[in-house]
Amino acid sequence: MKGRLRDENDKDGHNVYLRVKVEGYEWSHLMGVQRKHIKVDKVFADGAVRRTKEVRMQVCLDRGTLRPDNCSGERLFARK
Repeated sequence: MKGRLRDENDKDGHNVYLRVKVEGYEWSHLMGVQRKHIKVDKVFADGAVRRTKEVRMQVCLDRGTLRPDNCSGERLFARK
């Protein structure tokens, strides 16, 4: 997975992160950096992961421990 993750509202004091769920596995998190842009270049090296056909992704706003995070709707990516 390649791309950029950026915190566009640097005055809110919250961090952004990417949630990724590969078919048959639990959700994993790729944390962003507050007030910055980061390059995402993540490779899932497990052999079973390379054979899956679906990946679900969400971008979330980390609002701290007392308030629930805000997440976008799940986006499904499928391999042909």
